[in-house]
Amino acid sequence: MQSSKRPPVNSRRANSSPAGRTPLVPPALWAWLTPGLAAVLLYAITAGFAFVWDDLDLIVRNTALHGPGWTALLMQDFWQSTGGGTGMWRPLVTASYRLDWLLGGGSPAQFHMVNVVAHLIASLLVVKLASERGLPPIAGFAAGMFYATAPALSEAIAWIAGRTDAFVALFTLAALLLARRWRAGGEPLALVGVALAVAAALLSKETALVLPLLLAADLADQRSEPATGAATRSPWLPLALSIGVTLAWALAHRTFVAASERPADPGALSAAAALVWAHLAWLAPWAPHAPLLPLWQAPSPLMAGVAWGALALVGVALVRVVQRRVPFALPIALVFAPLLPVAAASLLESGVRFAERALVLPVVGVALFAGALLVRTPVAQRGLAVAVTGLLVALQCIAVMPAIAAWRDEESRIRRIAEVRPRDADALLGMADLLSTLGRTEEAQQWIARAEAVAPASADANIARASLAFRAGQPDVALAAAERALASTPDDLGAGVIRVRSLVVLGRAADAVPLAEALMAAHPGEAAAEGAFGVALSASGQTVRAATLLAGASARLLDDAGLAWEWGRCEIARGDVAAARVAFDRAVTADPGFYEAWLGLADTRMKLGERAAAEDALQHAAALPGAADGRAGILRERWNAAGTAKSLPGAPTAR
Repeated sequence: MQSSKRPPVNSRRANSSPAGRTPLVPPALWAWLTPGLAAVLLYAITAGFAFVWDDLDLIVRNTALHGPGWTALLMQDFWQSTGGGTGMWRPLVTASYRLDWLLGGGSPAQFHMVNVVAHLIASLLVVKLASERGLPPIAGFAAGMFYATAPALSEAIAWIAGRTDAFVALFTLAALLLARRWRAGGEPLALVGVALAVAAALLSKETALVLPLLLAADLADQRSEPATGAATRSPWLPLALSIGVTLAWALAHRTFVAASERPADPGALSAAAALVWAHLAWLAPWAPHAPLLPLWQAPSPLMAGVAWGALALVGVALVRVVQRRVPFALPIALVFAPLLPVAAASLLESGVRFAERALVLPVVGVALFAGALLVRTPVAQRGLAVAVTGLLVALQCIAVMPAIAAWRDEESRIRRIAEVRPRDADALLGMADLLSTLGRTEEAQQWIARAEAVAPASADANIARASLAFRAGQPDVALAAAERALASTPDDLGAGVIRVRSLVVLGRAADAVPLAEALMAAHPGEAAAEGAFGVALSASGQTVRAATLLAGASARLLDDAGLAWEWGRCEIARGDVAAARVAFDRAVTADPGFYEAWLGLADTRMKLGERAAAEDALQHAAALPGAADGRAGILRERWNAAGTAKSLPGAPTAR
């Protein structure tokens, strides 16, 4: 009897179709392609989005990011561009921002596409991880779709600054998969990959500190899974390596970045567990997803105790699933462990806000749970389980679209917050503040009125009116509104700053100086108070001390174009043209429509011999509406007549 000519059957499942044809796309490939396609389709729209919120400080106004050096940039506090002092070190994200700026020429589209690609790859890795854990293609497909469409991920993907969390998810998944590859075959390159992935995750955000715990949980699960082939004799080696990399990172972190300057709040310890559960509530598709969630409020002692008890039960459940060899240890660890560093942050800062981007890894855990439960459903009810899973994914797709659109620009972001929380006076006043900066005064007044109706006893509405009037060039109106606010809240920083700066514009520097000095004494270390004092001193002729205060305050308040402008004027009065050039450059970066600052930048550049740069600045000035006053043309005529400008023509406008 002749032996069969057919090749031996291998471990792969044979593909079959009617008439013996092989399908063009194997079913397992659909489990990969569809979640990846969903991730791209949902987030491709972000290529047209602008820089929003912290993007401006971290990227646009971050002069160190645009400078020639790399070393100093990568060894500084992540938030150095806003004054530092956070104790956070994320050099991999900073390096990616630098590369994006160089490759994209400063276009936000380049930055957004990197976030989308990171999400695409992470979605595929979720499918791969489900497959490696022994789940069939339908379960991997469900897990991947659940992850790709989760509304809680919108902040991490649609917002450029959310890249920290997008990278943590990507490299954590890579570390888990590479560790499994090492345990399956002992490949040295896989072990090297684990070390690199753990390091990359840690260099992206501090929440990756829990990676050793996640690797340990996955090791416990793999030992509970059916054997699929040869295994290495040292399955614990990736875990040991991750601990070593984490310790090395901690040493480097301590060396390069100082600890946080925020005072500790030990009283928050009792509420830390409740913060974990509060975050998990935002995993639901129907949660009111918004760019800025409510300020964390500590619960009552009873609720705090219940939260700690519930978290302890999770720990007990984790131990039990490991003992019973049920492969659910990793999903449980993914849901809860990444939120422990977030809860610990409440011990460093009393005013902690919810951040949905902290849920990037908990979403992975829920996705793996969804896939596993789908498979474990009895065959008779499998169709119902698939339908329920499909319904949840559809709900997520509906919920994620407005959450993504909220990051289109700053107005979309704040408007979304106000829509989700219409009784939040801070959100309403935030919208008014933005509209006032855009010159939409009437709309801003309407939002202030809405905020006042929500919180009639608060002084915030008067502060908002004062700010609106000051921006509109009405210092007398601004002064009156600020004083009304101070009558009810005498120590309010915002109202105090507006009062001082309004007095300066009104020519009452003698009145402004003592008020500004008292304001700075009442708010030590506050850049806004120091800046107000600097403005008052400059107006009274004390330029030396004023320049020091204004330079320091402007470096920490990069979005305050008026403060940078005042610093530049002060340096001009002192005769330091180089410092004035830096100040005016900072002013136009913060406010590209600041006509006087462009004139000042053009003037100082020309005086420093930077003719091409001076011409560029003057062209910017000439293209702005303020150029109708003819000062840009006068400045050019002076250049043509004398070769350099002798002085900046014209008087400044109140900012």
